[in-house]
Amino acid sequence: MKILTIAKRFNKYNLSNFTPIRIGRISIGWVKKENIKFLKQFSDFFLINKNSIMIRSELNTAKKLNSIFDIVISDLTHKKILQNGKNESFPVFNFPSLAIPKKVNFKKPYFRIDRSAIRFFGFRSWGVHLNGFTKQNNDIKIWVGKRNKNKGSYPSKLDNLVGGGQPTGLNPKENLIKESAEEANVKKSLARKAKAVGTINYCVETAEGLCPDTMFIYDLELPKRFIPKCNDNEIENFFLMDDKEVLKRIENDSDFKPNSKLVTLDFLIRKKLLDSEKSKFVKLFFSQINRKF
Repeated sequence: MKILTIAKRFNKYNLSNFTPIRIGRISIGWVKKENIKFLKQFSDFFLINKNSIMIRSELNTAKKLNSIFDIVISDLTHKKILQNGKNESFPVFNFPSLAIPKKVNFKKPYFRIDRSAIRFFGFRSWGVHLNGFTKQNNDIKIWVGKRNKNKGSYPSKLDNLVGGGQPTGLNPKENLIKESAEEANVKKSLARKAKAVGTINYCVETAEGLCPDTMFIYDLELPKRFIPKCNDNEIENFFLMDDKEVLKRIENDSDFKPNSKLVTLDFLIRKKLLDSEKSKFVKLFFSQINRKF
């Protein structure tokens, strides 16, 4: 079944391809073994052996860690090992990156790094996603965005109405309100009504490195007359689709941005828009990534 195949692609990784980067005994990230050679010149920062990359204990403060990773990322970017920095600060916390914490404070991370390096170091990434929908004649219609063809990641793919990385300095709801205004022209007063419905957590191995990811999911019922408008050039077009069309586009493997499929499937299940057989398979997968219904 296509829908089960889609789901199984998540939580697909082999840790034997990676070496943990540690603060004390805590593996805060994972670096591809083939990339360790790029870190060996930074012996003032890291103690590297066959089994681990240890951050030197005397450097274990937020201020020093911020500075260390700024230096390392700048060098890796200059050498074109990393893409140009996104000038977006992402949080890193001092708990195992493969563990899913119950609560974190994004305004007080352990330290922060540029978003461009998150996967290289295998730190947990975070994001917010919004299912924007409206009701017409008792039927649910879902707003779907088409990403700009010039975007660096997943150009021209279909996406949730709103989606964005979770930076330092904002909590997820504050970030959702900001992203909603930028990506879909949703007024703050309306975005505040978005309902938090939980998180989706997964981990996949990518060309860049390991990607343990947590997505904060929100639903927002929009007025019938609402028409989204992108203000930051991230989205080219918006489409209002019924559940059958959305599912068709999800099952057509190349249409949707991969993790946005999970968010949309989650919505279809919760709104009872999937038939029982498909719902059973997706719920089975979601149960493996700590998604509760």
